[in-house]
Amino acid sequence: LVKRRHPDYVAKHEHWEFMELSYVGGRDWIDSNIFTYHKEGKKEFAKRKERAYRFPHSREVISLVNKYVFKGSIERKKELPEHISDFWGAATLLKRPIEDLMNTISAWTSAFGRIWVVVDNNIPSDVVTEADRKKSKGRTYAYFLKPQDVYDFEYDEDGELEWMVNVEFYRESGSPLESSGAIKQRYRIWTKEFTCVITEDKTSGEKIYKLDESSIKETDLGLVPVFPADHITTDDLYSANALIEDVAYLDRAVANYLSNLDV
Repeated sequence: LVKRRHPDYVAKHEHWEFMELSYVGGRDWIDSNIFTYHKEGKKEFAKRKERAYRFPHSREVISLVNKYVFKGSIERKKELPEHISDFWGAATLLKRPIEDLMNTISAWTSAFGRIWVVVDNNIPSDVVTEADRKKSKGRTYAYFLKPQDVYDFEYDEDGELEWMVNVEFYRESGSPLESSGAIKQRYRIWTKEFTCVITEDKTSGEKIYKLDESSIKETDLGLVPVFPADHITTDDLYSANALIEDVAYLDRAVANYLSNLDV
């Protein structure tokens, strides 16, 4: 289960990794995308990479489009149910407003073409009334998944998600004297009826997977609380074209031309 990947996502994984790095930029991009040329020695190539620079065209294109999209004030209904207005006021886990969430979604759909948005909550399972919910400070929030982190999924006959499996990365936390602080990964399963987590641990070098029973949460929603956000309108069930689909590769060519001219 944790190793299965959707065939289309296996094929596009390297492309999405490149798109993300093109948007983020930095020296990691230089290390991965400045190429050696004919008869260039290893020392010369290493020195050339040290001198290499790049204007981040991919990020600039996305930032420019986003600036115009969000330039004007966005009008939203003012008379809303309390739970909707509460969500819009603190739409993310870090309590960012809905404007910030949508700006982020817009930027990353421009980079990847399609991302997946999850609507979740941190309300304790023993909460029954709205007063209990407010007392617990539990609330609904949203976050997005990069396409590389979505492992597999399936649609039903009506084109709605039947289930999804995605990977999550987290840091082992707790007392600094007791926890290692290591980055670990786990796998979350979403269905129309429940969600749960499969954890990964290493014992004697061997990976051990087990169901975290405390993570099992019944939703009773009748739907998977995950939906695709696309850069363009498409009927493709698995992906969408990004704003920088071609720009990122032209961006790489320009950086390599500049590096060669530098020599």
